[in-house]
Amino acid sequence: MTNYEDKFEEYLIKTKEELRILNSGLKDKKRKVRVLDKREKNLILARKTINNVFALCSREANSIVEDIVTLSLQTVYGSKYEFRLKQQIKRNKTESKPYLLKNGKERKLRPSGVVDVVSFGFRLAIWALQNKQAGNFWLDEPFKWIQKTKEPVVGQMMSEIGDLLNIQMVMTTHSISLGDIGDKTYHVSQEKEVSKAVKVK
Repeated sequence: MTNYEDKFEEYLIKTKEELRILNSGLKDKKRKVRVLDKREKNLILARKTINNVFALCSREANSIVEDIVTLSLQTVYGSKYEFRLKQQIKRNKTESKPYLLKNGKERKLRPSGVVDVVSFGFRLAIWALQNKQAGNFWLDEPFKWIQKTKEPVVGQMMSEIGDLLNIQMVMTTHSISLGDIGDKTYHVSQEKEVSKAVKVK
């Protein structure tokens, strides 16, 4: 073989080797693309499944919250009020928007005795969803917007719910009539930065 043929043969071998390496790399890249494509499809399916399960659980939880809050509202204000949670998906996340119905029409939630009762019912519903069997339910000024005429009804509602769920409700309040409903009542006063509690009943 001539020098020219030797160089040609060498170049041909080198080219074949480079082609073999490229083909090998191409096969490896195609394999990686297939793996990543399958992973992406599995992740999309998993996300959809998780969202569906979460939406189902969320609907169940929403139903419990709606029932307890509506029951609290109707105990104090009668059947004209209902509490609802509207589910909506934003950026692949399920959210619940609260709203109030009065005589079937949507109303805005504004500071009022109604919102106090909604807040109480909502806290109670969250407590119930945590599967707590018994214990203390702490409330700090829970009904500060409630009308004076509704305070006895609110107190009775709290007493009945406490007995029903076997929980002790501990409440701080400035309302004398709400305080009188408790089984045990303490008057707390502050003297020279020292708090003193005196048993009333």
